[in-house]
Amino acid sequence: MKYSLIAAAALLALPAAASEGHDRCALRDVNGDWVYYSVAGGADPYTITCSLHIASGTITSGTCVQSGGASLTASGSLAIANAMTHHQNRHMQKPLKSVDRGACSITGTITYAENNLTETLTNLTITHFRDEIVGVGTNGAGLLSVTFVNDGRQK
Repeated sequence: MKYSLIAAAALLALPAAASEGHDRCALRDVNGDWVYYSVAGGADPYTITCSLHIASGTITSGTCVQSGGASLTASGSLAIANAMTHHQNRHMQKPLKSVDRGACSITGTITYAENNLTETLTNLTITHFRDEIVGVGTNGAGLLSVTFVNDGRQK
């Protein structure tokens, strides 16, 4: 009887574990108000700090300040791109454990109208608590390091 209960509990837990990868992140996780930091290296280094509102992956109400003091307006979008699981990588090198568990990445773009600059965000990851997004990208001339911090207001 004891082993039957353990087996039943394990079987009930399987659907939850199988769906974990799908719940790892979703577009709704990026909804809300965020403080955005972008640091670019290369020939023309800069920093940009923004206050962004994101709804359904669309970045609106972006007000920013560039390291030189210029005020910028930001717009753009974010999308969820699920990483391949270990089963999809059979013929490749073994993936990291986070990928093995259905980790996902976020991609997107942020464009600043005043200086025609577009940042292409290619590999972002959201934290477990959905309060920070970190990663890298490019700006057409160099690499970026970016961080989004949720300002704590309701999503």
